[in-house]
Amino acid sequence: GIQSESEFFKIINKIKSYCNFVIVEGVETIEQKNKVHSVVDCACQGRLWMSDYYYVEI
Repeated sequence: GIQSESEFFKIINKIKSYCNFVIVEGVETIEQKNKVHSVVDCACQGRLWMSDYYYVEI
């Protein structure tokens, strides 16, 4: 995982130089979600929303 806030923003900005929108995977805490949402055109997904998961067997 990304340890420091400055490292997080450095990596996100590098990724955003190649695309218009970023989805961050692996978000598990409110603090992580807030950090991701502080970046324009950046969303997240992960275990923070585990209670909303559903299982489908085909």
